[in-house]
Amino acid sequence: MEITKKQENGRTMTEMLSTLSIMGLLSVGSIWAFNSVIENFRITSLSEEISARAIYASSKFKSQNKNQVIFRKFKHDYALGKFEKSTTLVKNTFTIVINQIKDDICQKVKKRFEEQNTTALFVCNLEQQKALITFYKSLKPTSDNPIVPCNSDDMCGACEICGPYGFCESGCPEGTQCAKDFDTPTNGKSCCPNENVVDGACCANPDGYGNCCDKSGGNCCPPDKPILGRNGTCYGCDENVKIEVDERTRKCNRCENRIYRSATHGYIGWCIPNECPDDKPLMSYDGICYECSERVFMRDSVNNGPGDNTTCSKCPDENALFDDRICLVCPEDMVVKDGVCTCEEGFMAGYTGNDSPPKTQNEPTCFSCGEDNLKSIGFWRKNAQNVCDVCPNRIVVDPKVYYYYYCALENCPDGYMHNRYGHCLSCSGTSNIEFQPSSLTNSCSECGGFRYTDGNYCKKCPTEGTTSWTNLTLIQQSECLGEKCTSENECIAYNPDTNSCEDMCQQVEYLESTGTQYIDTGMLSTANSTVNVVFGLESAASGNSNNGAIFGGRNAQTSGTFTFFRIASSTPQYFRFDYNAQKSVATANNF
Repeated sequence: MEITKKQENGRTMTEMLSTLSIMGLLSVGSIWAFNSVIENFRITSLSEEISARAIYASSKFKSQNKNQVIFRKFKHDYALGKFEKSTTLVKNTFTIVINQIKDDICQKVKKRFEEQNTTALFVCNLEQQKALITFYKSLKPTSDNPIVPCNSDDMCGACEICGPYGFCESGCPEGTQCAKDFDTPTNGKSCCPNENVVDGACCANPDGYGNCCDKSGGNCCPPDKPILGRNGTCYGCDENVKIEVDERTRKCNRCENRIYRSATHGYIGWCIPNECPDDKPLMSYDGICYECSERVFMRDSVNNGPGDNTTCSKCPDENALFDDRICLVCPEDMVVKDGVCTCEEGFMAGYTGNDSPPKTQNEPTCFSCGEDNLKSIGFWRKNAQNVCDVCPNRIVVDPKVYYYYYCALENCPDGYMHNRYGHCLSCSGTSNIEFQPSSLTNSCSECGGFRYTDGNYCKKCPTEGTTSWTNLTLIQQSECLGEKCTSENECIAYNPDTNSCEDMCQQVEYLESTGTQYIDTGMLSTANSTVNVVFGLESAASGNSNNGAIFGGRNAQTSGTFTFFRIASSTPQYFRFDYNAQKSVATANNF
């Protein structure tokens, strides 16, 4: 049997189905891509429409004294949503509303819009299918009045409510507006009468010209320079200057970035910044910000100021604290230890020139602790002990002057004595040496034979036998003779006849005065003073008419007196007792 093979043309059913599936998939992909392009176009159109309406409304609100703008020439119906035909100005803001917009579309429009606009509040309301875009009248909200989204009044400020469009707005009654306090902005906002609002802040005493004044009305400052200095100058919150103010009328609170720091004298203080910027991190005691390369007094002469190691450490490692209050770049001949600019062992840090008191504007340097350096080193009193600790042969001296202590040699070399600052000065010099009230020297005994004590000074001894010599007291002469007859009893002095210290005062039965002599007790009389005196008036029997004072003390001619006079110039003679401003008399017969 013969078998014949036939040749067939065409595609199998399987091949046809595969081809149709691929074509279907390609068609679906093309439709999806097309729809995506159309949606993006529509989203962009909505975003651009929002911006166009915002610009139009803002210009109308500025040029017309109306609270509503109607979008007459704008298209309202779009495939993705429908715009409301007008907008109303509410408390300096207006809102553009899109209705019938799906949430996913609203979110896409919001994202697209916020890529180009950062000063408006865009809210999608899922339940109502609305898009609410709120703008400020100027299209630019201020930092003091930001647009704040909300769901309830609790999310808003003290004088604000959550408005119908989901952002915080003023809840103040008619004729008032929500504003921060001009004098104390940190206290938050309150409802302020419109006539008291100065540049968005509530001023208790406006002058009607855009300035806020103090209670007297005589000192006024504009909003951009709200702080009134003691010198009558108005300062801005961000000015990098010293702002000295009167504590009783200070206005530092007018700046949120400044606080008041009291000085230590009178009512003076400073308005200083809360902190300094990164490029000028060092703050002086009076509130000026400096760069790290500058020399900064971080505390005043007492203790006020923010200066400490932590503050100074904001600068590079070569910056350090010196004298516990100055931040500087430590000189090359000194070293930084634990954030402090100091010296190597055997040396103490001080100021070049080593003046008394030290000139703190001079550069720091190192001084020897040994006797080759006879001067003491002056330092701020809060830091003097730290300086002296590095020198075991020196101690702290308090001269009770200015705000400085001194690090002095505990013992001066022979032929030298301490002055009030602790410097060792030559006994053979010609200048007077002031010593009191140094904790090292209480007399001129260190210069025995060269100097004598006269008040708070050690003076050079005169030649024995001269007039200047005879004018010295016995004690002063004994000092010049090298005898150290020091005692609280001033009668103890050197007796050249016995070559010893003796009581050189002679006790007598009474002291007689001719009217020009007196005894200064050194006591200041008060209302509680009692004077016991026994006296006699020999001249009374001879009819002497000279007035005389038995005792007395006063601090003024007609008040503060405590005296007892004999009045012999009148007839009859009498005694007068003065107590404060009151005068009492008693005759000789009834005394």
